Amino acid sequence: MAKIMEVARRIMRGAIVPASDEKKLMEYSEEIYQTAKSVGAMVRRQKKEKYDSLWGDEEEKEYDDSQEVAENAEAADGPEIVAAADVAASVAEG
Repeated sequence: MAKIMEVARRIMRGAIVPASDEKKLMEYSEEIYQTAKSVGAMVRRQKKEKYDSLWGDEEEKEYDDSQEVAENAEAADGPEIVAAADVAASVAEG
């Protein structure tokens, strides 16, 4: 029983345990296994470290909505527009 509870505790903490241990826990109690997996999944999501930008003062306002980003973005300079006749003339010369 102590080993079963230890496996459940490890899973709940978000650890990766051997498949054979998970199987023994599942065979012992499907309910405990499901609970441990659910709690473990939540813990894994919460454990992700979130870092601040290394370029903090260089960044402008951050947007949560991608539509808002698109509306507030500035277009980059596009390619130079050249007449097809000029290109054809330069090819003929070369």
